[in-house]
Amino acid sequence: MTWTSVPRDRLVLEGEPPVKWYRSSPQIEWGFCSECGSPLFYRAIGEGHHESPKLDRMYVSAGSLLDPLDRTVQAHVSFEERVGWYECEDALPRYRGKGIERMG
Repeated sequence: MTWTSVPRDRLVLEGEPPVKWYRSSPQIEWGFCSECGSPLFYRAIGEGHHESPKLDRMYVSAGSLLDPLDRTVQAHVSFEERVGWYECEDALPRYRGKGIERMG
């Protein structure tokens, strides 16, 4: 799944989207559409998560955006979590976790 991030104070949601939040750990919350169940957001709500998402960022699923192509892909993060059959043939940097440790 492709995610992008935005500073929390710059995220603007039009209307009143039906987001339901689920806390998956003491440090992370996930936002889902309460009507269809699509994953929309995740955010850090406390320090200490092993993948170190930033507290000042909101992570947004690119597939939920009206125009996700306003920027180019810059890297593969959490690359170690990809499915075994995915063969990545581009030259973008690959990171373990959320961009902390570069892989091969």
